[in-house]
Amino acid sequence: VFRDLLASVGLSERARLFAISNVQGLKNGTSDPAGLVRQASELGLLKEVIEYGTGSEDDYGSEPDLEYIQSVLTDAMSSPTGRRTADQIVKRLLRKTRETDSPDNLEQALELVSEIARVDGSPETALEEARNIVAKRGVETTVLDFLSEVISGLSERGVNINNLTLDLGLARGFAYYTGTIFEISHCQPSGTLVLGGGGRYDSLVK
Repeated sequence: VFRDLLASVGLSERARLFAISNVQGLKNGTSDPAGLVRQASELGLLKEVIEYGTGSEDDYGSEPDLEYIQSVLTDAMSSPTGRRTADQIVKRLLRKTRETDSPDNLEQALELVSEIARVDGSPETALEEARNIVAKRGVETTVLDFLSEVISGLSERGVNINNLTLDLGLARGFAYYTGTIFEISHCQPSGTLVLGGGGRYDSLVK
């Protein structure tokens, strides 16, 4: 859900991973959007004044830009650069420059994440609340359709929906999950005992 939400508001992949890795802090209040924007700036995730190119796949900047950067890199790289040529490195550098995010866009996205992360309750109630939040922010509610299908699928397979809690702030501390994550717990007098949990991570090697 978070990946689709953040992609729909135009965040780069790096900024999406940054936001997802901070879901738990946004949920429990130990982090806030403004503070995370400052942190993202320190990490080099945000746009600076200079931009190169128009954003198309083959537009990496003007010829003088390319020639200047390539000459600097050629002088600096006295050792082998692996499989990439100097020209490929220059283009990759300029592409990464274009992929940085604006502070305002990142802060708005983090505010959305913060709001969604606090949704926690019965599946029906939580999904309705999440749809209202997403719609209010002008984002398509279709990003929540898959979660709805998961809940329906569990019900069809005999799982008692009354035993389910939909917690959109459950992050499990990892940014590499690519699908729904889950935890199985048992309620007892001394408190809730987590028996296990997991999820999909299709791009873990990457």
